[in-house]
Amino acid sequence: MQSTTALCSAVLSLAVLTAGAAAEHRPDADIKSAIEDSYTFKNNLAGDGVKVAVRDGVVTLSGTVSEPYHRTLAAETAEAQHGVKSVDDP
Repeated sequence: MQSTTALCSAVLSLAVLTAGAAAEHRPDADIKSAIEDSYTFKNNLAGDGVKVAVRDGVVTLSGTVSEPYHRTLAAETAEAQHGVKSVDDP
């Protein structure tokens, strides 16, 4: 009984770890679309010229904003998307 419990526990742990690792990967195009289609980008940043590029989960924001806080808003919105590893806002 003890060995069965240990085996089940090991299998369950492996399944959880594998599922977590698989869930982390998201195609760059999907990340870019999610950012650009977000409520914040479509409404709060619609008049700004923020451009989004994604490579290997790293988001690069460029362009112009009409208000200084829009830069922070754009970066925070990008960071919140699933699959984003980091945001570069030069």
